[in-house]
Amino acid sequence: MAQEYTGWHSQSVEEMKAVKQPEPDMRIEWFKSLTFPRIFPFALFMAFVGLEELARFMERHWALPFHEHLTFFVYPMKALTVGAALLFFRALYYEIKWRDLTKLSHSLTSLGSVDIWVLINRCQQHYYKMKHG
Repeated sequence: MAQEYTGWHSQSVEEMKAVKQPEPDMRIEWFKSLTFPRIFPFALFMAFVGLEELARFMERHWALPFHEHLTFFVYPMKALTVGAALLFFRALYYEIKWRDLTKLSHSLTSLGSVDIWVLINRCQQHYYKMKHG
């Protein structure tokens, strides 16, 4: 019997159809995987960024009051919330080791990344002020 083309995987179409689909309670396992602790803090951070941008969009298009000082209140909430999520999942970040910070090249790379991030944030705020008064 000639085997039909199945693409890059090694299972035949019949074998793939015979595989039992996961039960609804098995989908909860994703939250217990090593993927979730890496995705969740970033998704949380991006949700805060989205809220800030939504507030600016609404202010531009619907003349809702938007105060520049809002970012001074949102930023600490964003930092504390994401920081708490990172601390909560810290035991699962096995690739991060504190002793690596004693290596000068690792420490300088980390500090340089933070400096670039702060610089980009400052430039974005300056551009927004110039554009919107």
